[in-house]
Amino acid sequence: MSKAKRKKQRIKRQQSDANVTYSIDEDLNIALNNLAKKRVGGAINFRGIGFQLLYSCYTLLNELDSSNFSKSIRLEGIEDVDIITVDNNQYIQLKSSINTIDAGSFWKMGVLQNFLEAFKVNPNCNLKLVYNFNQ
Repeated sequence: MSKAKRKKQRIKRQQSDANVTYSIDEDLNIALNNLAKKRVGGAINFRGIGFQLLYSCYTLLNELDSSNFSKSIRLEGIEDVDIITVDNNQYIQLKSSINTIDAGSFWKMGVLQNFLEAFKVNPNCNLKLVYNFNQ
């Protein structure tokens, strides 16, 4: 390769480098930050799972008694927590949100419709809704 041709290629490379005002790393970081801001659903979901787990443990510790074998607790049964007894069942739906929840929200989420289905099967059951949200 001739000297003139190499010089021309070196000048071309220098010119292309001079036009870059940001690095690929900066562009990637901006894109990742924007993506992270849009993807908070996983964190919110973990918060809900944590609430469900804590409430389930609370229910287990409160409801189960070593002297009473006629009661059992089922997680993720008809509802999130089911307390099963010989004469009556209680179905507990747990909800957690970063937003304020009202009755309309429960309808949109299908909670009340699910309660209706459980009530149709067992009209003697107790239905309980426990929710957690920021105030």
